[in-house]
Amino acid sequence: FTLHDQHYIDAELLSTRLLKLALNQAHREPFHAFVKRYFDYITYFFNADKEINKGRIIDLCFWNIFIIDDKKWIHFDLEWKPKYEDYSLITEFVLFRSLLHWLVTVAGPFLTHFRTKMGISTYKDFIVDVFCYLNLEFDDIKMDKFIDQEIHFQKATSIKQYDIEKSKIDLKNILSTHFPENDNTLKEQLDHVNKCIHMEFEKSELLRNKLTDLECMHTQ
Repeated sequence: FTLHDQHYIDAELLSTRLLKLALNQAHREPFHAFVKRYFDYITYFFNADKEINKGRIIDLCFWNIFIIDDKKWIHFDLEWKPKYEDYSLITEFVLFRSLLHWLVTVAGPFLTHFRTKMGISTYKDFIVDVFCYLNLEFDDIKMDKFIDQEIHFQKATSIKQYDIEKSKIDLKNILSTHFPENDNTLKEQLDHVNKCIHMEFEKSELLRNKLTDLECMHTQ
């Protein structure tokens, strides 16, 4: 069957594959290696046509890439094109926002072993660890720059009012989130996932209602 006139793709989301790899409690090298493949992928995408792709790359994140047979990667849903004054670190920023949102909405509650066995306590520590593996610097100056870029993007694509300073504080607090010390119960994990799904659904509903209002205004 087809979805929006496109053929159904039998594939796995990159975010799902990375979660499976991150759950390996003995070794994190396979996870790191796959993240490197991802970073190489978005770097190639950006360099292929910087003028066109400098905006589109912003949403080339874990959840917008399909993997087919471990070889072919297909990206989709790159409709956002924010404008920044400085694109020199754009691929690193996309890596940062991929890791951040993946930890918050997908992986965070499941990665107890990163704290108990690998000494990686917080989401920020986790991101620093990945950047170090890729030989990329990640200090407080760069983190503040990426937070500013993320807030700029969220403000530009959201229908709600954004308190810039409060949003920056909120993001820093999220980066300070600790991985759980003990394995969560299945119920707690499911509650977390369901809460995230519910939040995304509410955002979609707000957007859908806003679009309906605009369409009504346009036809009047």
